Amino acid sequence: MANTQLWSADRDAPFDLAGRRIDPAQRQITFTGKTTVVEPRVMALLLRLAESPHQPVRRDALMDTVWPGSPGAESSLSNAVSLLRQALNDQGGAPAERLIKTVPKIGYCLTAEPVDVTAAPVGKRETRWFAAVAVLAVALIGVFIFWPEPTRDSVDTSPQAEDRLFVVVAPITADDTYRALAHTLARDAATLLERSTAYRVADQSEAYQVMSGGLSADLVIAGSIETRDNGLRLRATWVREGATTDAIRDIDVAPGAVLALREQWLEAVAVETALSLEPIGTPNASTQETDNADIELPSTTANAEAFEAYSNGLYLASQYRPDLMLEAIDNLERAVDLDPDFAQAWAHLGSALMQAGSHQGALTAAATRLRARDALLKAVTLQPDLALAHDALGDYYNCVAREPILAQRAFDQLFRIAPEFTSPAYTRLLLLHYSPERAIARINRNIARYPDSVTWRLIAAQHMLAVNEPQQALQLAENALAIAPQLAETQLTIAKIRSTLAQHDEALTMLDELAARSPESTRIAAHQVMALSRAGNDDAAIEVRDAMLGETSEAKQTHRAMAYAWTGNSDAAFDALDQALREREFGLCYVATEPVYAPLRDDPRFERVVQTMRGAELN
Repeated sequence: MANTQLWSADRDAPFDLAGRRIDPAQRQITFTGKTTVVEPRVMALLLRLAESPHQPVRRDALMDTVWPGSPGAESSLSNAVSLLRQALNDQGGAPAERLIKTVPKIGYCLTAEPVDVTAAPVGKRETRWFAAVAVLAVALIGVFIFWPEPTRDSVDTSPQAEDRLFVVVAPITADDTYRALAHTLARDAATLLERSTAYRVADQSEAYQVMSGGLSADLVIAGSIETRDNGLRLRATWVREGATTDAIRDIDVAPGAVLALREQWLEAVAVETALSLEPIGTPNASTQETDNADIELPSTTANAEAFEAYSNGLYLASQYRPDLMLEAIDNLERAVDLDPDFAQAWAHLGSALMQAGSHQGALTAAATRLRARDALLKAVTLQPDLALAHDALGDYYNCVAREPILAQRAFDQLFRIAPEFTSPAYTRLLLLHYSPERAIARINRNIARYPDSVTWRLIAAQHMLAVNEPQQALQLAENALAIAPQLAETQLTIAKIRSTLAQHDEALTMLDELAARSPESTRIAAHQVMALSRAGNDDAAIEVRDAMLGETSEAKQTHRAMAYAWTGNSDAAFDALDQALREREFGLCYVATEPVYAPLRDDPRFERVVQTMRGAELN
């Protein structure tokens, strides 16, 4: 029923708005056969705008009408506008063509006039609801009917940045016993918010900047888990920019009731951020709908032991350490043994196996390749709309199995499920099979979504090197370094770029510092060999190479190939690349454009390596 505190009884009559049927009493908006039920305040917002079509309504006036006396109104208005636009199917096309137009620094304006669809008059609105609505309705409907379908690399059509709240889910604090649980709960909350187009959820590096004071956010959600005599308590806070606390929630559960804690925590996140949830159903139930009025909680398991093992595995894998990766795999395998239908655990198991066999080197690629594939296929079979599983499966087919057609299908499915998914794996496909320029275009979209992300700045810097733009690459990497000065990956990227630019002293100094911190890293050693060779210090390059490739060396074949290439032993370099091909090393995904292979590019054997990695050609 309508909220009579927000509008009077005569405003409950249905009306038409540019081809959409609005039923205030039932809080329903119907368009092209689809009916969406909105929250009372979202409907109140629409009715307030409908009172003054074509006239800007100030933000403070909307808040006074829709959120009278509410301290959280200012932070909620942009969210409510986004929810309303989604319910009205008012998100595509140019901002000037929208039903709800943003008037900068003022408020919002309804660009169409309501038309009464009942026989009875509706008071004051009757005198102004009979303008040329039919023409406008036909025009707007035509926009949606003939608007081109987005391609994989099309422009982002999500709500404008000014209408999306920048939200940070801060790390939840906990003692060692519940640290993994805290990590999983924070991750689940971010996943929930990402399903709503009302929010731009900070990635890991952006969240770090907000928590360290280097960046501001519209809303920060934080929490802590404490052990109490009668169970567990999660205390959560919602804090707006300016340190205004919107809400404080205490969630208490019995000892060991981690699943109940998770459910109540996510429900609290939904309530405090104005998301409307479907009733929580059976575990692993999910939907491809991402409408804010029809969002389900991220799926999980009903088995508490399986959830605990999954949380431990997820947390350990997030540390990106070879020794912890093996422990992560053990925990994830235990989770799926306890609940064979636990789709998320299967997906993260597949990803962890790929990391252990490729990125981290904790296991050989041969030992993990088929296990990773089977785990990811199991995940997408159990939960066909699990985006992270399709993303990892696409990466597997592209970089490990060398089946680019299957990889493209996996990514196509991923972007049907989650159009805004920011996938580094997909940029690897573009880089290997299409062009560096197309990969960079995709990366620029992701940087626009996460403008303060260290991760995407570094990825962009690597790709700028691939198109021979080292100065742009250096600027991106130095921006990332200013954000995260202690991040080794940032320093390594800058050293590689400076070496390319013949800034040898600076490059070698950075590499020496990195080697002192991680003396066991053959990747850093390989870059030292390259930098020394470019600086003309061949004897030192050979010395570092030989130390790197001693009898006990566990250097990856791609690192061996790089070291041999820059010290003039091309035969040994190609032997290492052939071995890398046989072992399905993940690093070969960058072979077509990676500057570290520059000394080998003019050799006919190099093209054979590239074509082997590309497998069947994509159109």
